[in-house]
Parts: sequence; structure tokens; C-alpha cells
Amino acid sequence: MTKKRLEVAAAIILRAGRILVCSRPRRSVLAEFWEFPGGKAEPGETLREALIREIREELALEIVPRESFWRLDHDYPDKSVRVTFFFADPADPSEEPIARDDQEMSWVTPDELGSVRFLPADLPVACALRYHLKKKDTAWQ
Repeated sequence: MTKKRLEVAAAIILRAGRILVCSRPRRSVLAEFWEFPGGKAEPGETLREALIREIREELALEIVPRESFWRLDHDYPDKSVRVTFFFADPADPSEEPIARDDQEMSWVTPDELGSVRFLPADLPVACALRYHLKKKDTAWQ
């Protein structure tokens, strides 16, 4: 039986040398992991539209997606996902994200990315992002 593949968009939101990461909701599958915020695209929705909607719903934050950083396919036991990771900026730089009651969020440095317990689909991107940001040094801040 072929697994359904979900199209997912995730945001790499950078601020003052840190990257926003979020825990999975407490009662969700894989709740013990962290991820870059985002979610599934709905039928007829572009990945950028999905990303804007998901970040608004999950973090009460308006964002402006920029270029994509990475795309990967990952198979979980029950589904397959294709995740596209976009750099994104808050539409209003003074606006702060607000985590839902059943989630945590944290701003981490590139070095701290290595100690975050990421979802399997997000882990290779976290490693690549850490390398990318350290290579670019302070230009990305």
C-alpha cells in the first residue's frame, strides 16, 4: 500500500542571531520532539500560503516567507512527508510569537541547534542550517 505524501512548509525564522524552534504539541504524535514551525498545505494552497497560515494559527505571528533553504522527503511509519523549509521574517520586527498552551518555543543559537531533539525530518536541516549560518557568520543576523 502506498503511503499518502503530505506537502509541508516550515519556517526558519531568524532574529538577533537566534532561530525559532517549537516543541510538538503535548498530546500529539512525536510529542517529545522539537521542530521548525509550520504545517501541512491544504488542497489548492501554495506552500508559501500554507506557511503564512500555519504560523499565524500556531504562533499568532505574521511572516513574510523568503527563499527556500531546503526540501526533503521523509518516511514515517504511517505517512510520507515532503517538507520545504523557507527562511522567513516577521512582518513586524517588533512582534513576538506566542506559543500555544500545549507547546513550548525557544530562540536558539546556531551552536545550540545541535542539542535540540528535532523530529527526524527536521534533523538534517538543522545540521545543514547550523553549518550554513556559521559559514555566513554575522551576515545573516
